[in-house]
Amino acid sequence: VYPNPTQNVLNIGAAELHINYVIYNNLGQTMISTEVTSANDLTVNTSSYSNGIYFIRINKGSQSKVLKFIKK
Repeated sequence: VYPNPTQNVLNIGAAELHINYVIYNNLGQTMISTEVTSANDLTVNTSSYSNGIYFIRINKGSQSKVLKFIKK
């Protein structure tokens, strides 16, 4: 995920479109959950998010990866 820290846009660098992701705030509340169906789904508008630490869980089949990003 880049840029990190981010201000308005978070890009997900994924080579495949058959994934889904969930973004959580530091309290564990879901901010967004998306099934990726096009390259447009790999860009997240974070302008409405409060400054702080967030986590994104990227799922592909039975595999999952959690990454941390900062919103400034």
